[in-house]
Amino acid sequence: MLTVDGAFERIGSALQQKGYVFAAEEKSADSSGDRLAVYTSPEMAARVSWKGSARMLVLEVDADGGWVEFARRSFGP
Repeated sequence: MLTVDGAFERIGSALQQKGYVFAAEEKSADSSGDRLAVYTSPEMAARVSWKGSARMLVLEVDADGGWVEFARRSFGP
């Protein structure tokens, strides 16, 4: 079974295979496990985020300076 960290890394790897470049990553200092990674290409930027308290993995794209949700997956109860 794929873990949340595995899914997070797999999405980032897929973006890099499509020509996106890893730009930044943020991890929460508390125990929530929140994590955010940003990938850029000449045409578009994408970010992958994990919200530990909501148990939700989200892929967003940059559209005219604002982040728009592209896909979302919930884990657990």
